[in-house]
Amino acid sequence: VIILVFLNTLTIASEHYNQPEWLTEVQDVANKVLLALFTLEMLVKMYSLGLQAYFVSLFNRFDCFVVCG
Repeated sequence: VIILVFLNTLTIASEHYNQPEWLTEVQDVANKVLLALFTLEMLVKMYSLGLQAYFVSLFNRFDCFVVCG
């Protein structure tokens, strides 16, 4: 998960004014793939802990808010 956060940070940081179209397309694909992986991680954690236990943790609530937002 730490590696995914790092890759997401690199993707966001690589955006700049007047960038080539191919870079925008790569960033869009990377954002969609990373979002899918973050969502999958959250859903697996919800399944393994159960919804009630998952939402007891404030960090998990924050994670869900960020992923769904």
